[in-house]
Amino acid sequence: MIRAGGILAATLVLGGCFGGPAGPTRPTIPPWVTKPPEATGLLYAVGSGTDREAALANARQELASQVQLDIHAETENADRYESRQATGGARVESLTAEARSRVRTRAALSDLPGVTVDRQEIVNGTTYVLVRLDRSLWAAELRGRLTAANERLVGLERELVVTPATSPAERLNLLGRLLAELLPALAERDEAERRLRLAEPGLAPSASPIDRQRWTTRLGNLLDQLQVGLPTGTPERDALAPALTRALAKVGLRGTTAPDAPLALDLTLTLRTQTIGEQIRCDGSLVGALGLTPAAGGRRLGGISLADRASSTQADAARDRAIAKLADKLAKDLADRLPGMLSGRADD
Repeated sequence: MIRAGGILAATLVLGGCFGGPAGPTRPTIPPWVTKPPEATGLLYAVGSGTDREAALANARQELASQVQLDIHAETENADRYESRQATGGARVESLTAEARSRVRTRAALSDLPGVTVDRQEIVNGTTYVLVRLDRSLWAAELRGRLTAANERLVGLERELVVTPATSPAERLNLLGRLLAELLPALAERDEAERRLRLAEPGLAPSASPIDRQRWTTRLGNLLDQLQVGLPTGTPERDALAPALTRALAKVGLRGTTAPDAPLALDLTLTLRTQTIGEQIRCDGSLVGALGLTPAAGGRRLGGISLADRASSTQADAARDRAIAKLADKLAKDLADRLPGMLSGRADD
């Protein structure tokens, strides 16, 4: 359900001591620049720049890249495996993978303790630095993070077990909490453990502190009951409905024109075309809101205001493309905001 999407580019901030005097100037590049040392319990990375600060920044990025690539490769199989175990199939797979993707991006900004500058040289005006990460210090920090994540999951499960889920409104609230709280908490815990296994190669995976199969199945069941009612009744709305149904399916949501859906979209689609040279451009906008139907509580969840455009040599093709782009944008927007909307944690 939750799209993939939206990956942040950021510089990793590395903790540790970066003090010390600059290295001497030398005529040739030292061998550790092209072949960093290897040692048990340590990770090395090299950076270069016009000054020490720039070289350190590049070394940090290189060290972060090494860590992230290793973790990303290990995570892909876990995403695919867990999603196949639960009711909900691809829908659970989509939002599980997205939760982990967001946690990985956030973790890339966290401190790595035990990083120091090992060597530094200046060659023909370029500064080279070699940074070193002590795996044992990193592992100690990750053990603390894993313990905290486990404790959070245990406490969250105690709350969710007693959360009512009889009425449509209660089921939507539980779904929102699973999406906004439980999935990210599980992803945070999994990411800490994967990083710990990277910091301590050969470490066996630990048991989950909660019955994750139970909650993954519960999530799939709730998703199977979730439908988004699509507006119809005007030519514009009728044209939007098929494109929006396809777009929602891409992010794990189910669109329907049936009147008994617990969620309802109220949308106004506006399309304007103009000829620019040999192309016809269609500018489109979607304005409206997502809300709960009366049976599910009858309240507004959030507003919608989107715009996009498309061009073609044919007016109908430009119009269809603009509608498809708006539908995709709306589906992704809902996928991002729906967990917070359902759990009452999102701003309108």
